[in-house]
Amino acid sequence: MTEIRFYHLEQRRIDQALPTLLELALEEGRRVLVRASSEEMVGALNERLWTYDDASFLPHGAADDGDPMEQPIFLTSALENPNAATMLVRLSGAETGEADEAFDLVVLMFDGRDEMALARARGDWRKVKDQGRTISYWRESDEGGWEQARYARAALAATQCPQSLKCLFLSLGNSQALWRRHPLDRLSRGPPPPFHGGG
Repeated sequence: MTEIRFYHLEQRRIDQALPTLLELALEEGRRVLVRASSEEMVGALNERLWTYDDASFLPHGAADDGDPMEQPIFLTSALENPNAATMLVRLSGAETGEADEAFDLVVLMFDGRDEMALARARGDWRKVKDQGRTISYWRESDEGGWEQARYARAALAATQCPQSLKCLFLSLGNSQALWRRHPLDRLSRGPPPPFHGGG
């Protein structure tokens, strides 16, 4: 069954947080599909992934960049999987479809400062929770990494918040025992556990 992770951005923009996640996915040998909400966003992300770090290189492409099967990371706004990816990164506002069930891992990344994005994330959370899926909820740490809600009940309570998912942080954020480091967090001590083991 597809694992689903919610990534709640509060400090960085999507284009700032996405490259690190993609780097670690590639290190584990994953092929990744990034689905954006528009072709304009695809174009902006395509450019960003070439320029975000002078010392790094993320092999990627979009529809105009040749054979998708040669791209370990493919950017699109369509309901497709032309590079045979096993991991989908679905950005806020992007389409979803039944074919998404074929991915081993689906990451839903949204900007917590955008009320519309928060509302969509709450709706997605309720939907996948009701379906009995394997889901987890991650937030940015103060150090720029990721932390996961340790207790599923606490994360699920966020869907009942009358304001936003941010209520989870207000109730639990000061209790460090309720959070653990994300395996993608480069600032944690020692080598990170496998990407697939962080759910």
